[in-house]
Amino acid sequence: MTDNLAWERLDSTVAYTCPGFDVVHEDVRLPDGTETDSTTSPSGRRASGSPASA
Repeated sequence: MTDNLAWERLDSTVAYTCPGFDVVHEDVRLPDGTETDSTTSPSGRRASGSPASA
């Protein structure tokens, strides 16, 4: 089964690293086609995000 709500990862970089975890910054495309960014914490939860500039 396809997940129609899945984000497509366009790019990914480690924004911060320390012993025990990394904070990852990703450029993503949302299901509606909007491109934005997301930063994930060690728990995998979305920590912040803002619309991409046109």
